[in-house]
Amino acid sequence: MSTRLAFHATTAQPRAARRDAARDAIRDAARDPRAIPPFPHGRVAAAVATALLVVVLLAGFRSAPADVAASTGAARGLCFGHLDMFERVAANATDRWEICFRRGGAARVRVVGDGHTNLDCVVAAPSGRVVARSEEAGDLCVLEWRPRENGNHRLEIRNRGALANAYRLVTR
Repeated sequence: MSTRLAFHATTAQPRAARRDAARDAIRDAARDPRAIPPFPHGRVAAAVATALLVVVLLAGFRSAPADVAASTGAARGLCFGHLDMFERVAANATDRWEICFRRGGAARVRVVGDGHTNLDCVVAAPSGRVVARSEEAGDLCVLEWRPRENGNHRLEIRNRGALANAYRLVTR
């Protein structure tokens, strides 16, 4: 199972311009299943994101200090702050994510698809026990629970359709 780590960079672009660029990239990716949405910050930022990923993986996943955790949202159940990113799941495929949550805090995962196919979402605790699921028709998943265990929870996003689905993943 592959593990994905999210990296969110900020730019000098206005928020509306970034949102419009992301929406256009999702629309283009949905039209052509072979297309990969462009990285909005260029090659230099992609290299920086890759370097940060390597540093994090080599350093290991440790708890953030309390002041950093409180400022990034980790005090609400997440170990390292929230995610807000766009991704794409292939037709009839499953994306798997490992997201660290703390015991006792409120956990929330929201997945919003592009409207082309049905997405089902399941979250399992580190022990393997399913703690939240959303299998309704459509491509909106809102999962809320209180983690009973510290550690990496497994999020699976299943695409039940014959087309790729570009989605937004947000954790709080």
